[in-house]
Amino acid sequence: MSMLGERLRELRKKQKKTQGDIANHLDVDTATISRWERNQYEPDTSQLKQLAAHFSVSVDYLLGHTDSPSPDFRSQSHIDLREVRQALTEKPLTWGGKAIPEADQTQIREILIAILDRLIGNK
Repeated sequence: MSMLGERLRELRKKQKKTQGDIANHLDVDTATISRWERNQYEPDTSQLKQLAAHFSVSVDYLLGHTDSPSPDFRSQSHIDLREVRQALTEKPLTWGGKAIPEADQTQIREILIAILDRLIGNK
């Protein structure tokens, strides 16, 4: 028996969202979400990834392969985004053990810091 429908319904209701809300997010019909929740159909791989990202859970959790809703990278260790942001400004950037040219480092830092600030809520 597939856990997908049960997990999808549980996550949707926990976030107080309607089937229509999820359908709009994924650009599918509301009936499609209903069928997924009743295990009549299953989303394709791309849709599974979108659902997992939308609910901040792993695809494995949606499919019932694990009872831990956290994506693997989050369950392995806690990452403090403020520390990541600080490290970006203090340490040289490398790729494959080799230094990235300074001009490129500046552009990369600007982009990553803007993303981190948005995630942290600084801006």
